[in-house]
Amino acid sequence: MCTFMMFSVKARLQENYPDIPERVVTIALESVDFDVDRASQILNIMVQEEEKKQTSEPTSVRETYVTNKCG
Repeated sequence: MCTFMMFSVKARLQENYPDIPERVVTIALESVDFDVDRASQILNIMVQEEEKKQTSEPTSVRETYVTNKCG
């Protein structure tokens, strides 16, 4: 794949996943030999995991204390 095409693919993924750091997008692409579909799957999984993590985290210090103390 030529350099221009790699840049284009990376730029498109960065537009689709603006909250994911550029280096992570690059790593995802490199790990699948620049297969855009597979890189997108990796990035989608990352986004889903982050969303799960955010919804399951306590929203206050008190909740953290109560959960750790009682749970």
